Amino acid sequence: MENRLTRLRDAGKDRWSKSRGLYQCECGTQKYINDYSVRAGKTKSCGCLNREHLNTRKLQVKRGKVGGHAIKGREPKIKGKIRIFEFYSTKSKPLGRSKWVTLEELSKIYHGILPDPFA
Repeated sequence: MENRLTRLRDAGKDRWSKSRGLYQCECGTQKYINDYSVRAGKTKSCGCLNREHLNTRKLQVKRGKVGGHAIKGREPKIKGKIRIFEFYSTKSKPLGRSKWVTLEELSKIYHGILPDPFA
């Protein structure tokens, strides 16, 4: 990422005694920014670089250029399934093994037609 800021003038010090300056971005926005963050390369624009990056990222996701949000160990097709757990803790957080089942499978497990998946 390139630096898009141009220093216009000194702005004195802020309440933490950090020197600040008035900077103008290439997009036309003027902003007071900590001088050290600009010199160190932490701040490169008024925020327009981040907005541009997010917009291109959204387009890539819409077009399918970027992979999905796969979670390690999760079954690939869980739409319409319910997650059941082996047991629950006393603090209402699920603990133990888990399994994804459909509503029909859950009712069959409940009525004893299918065996308990954790037995």
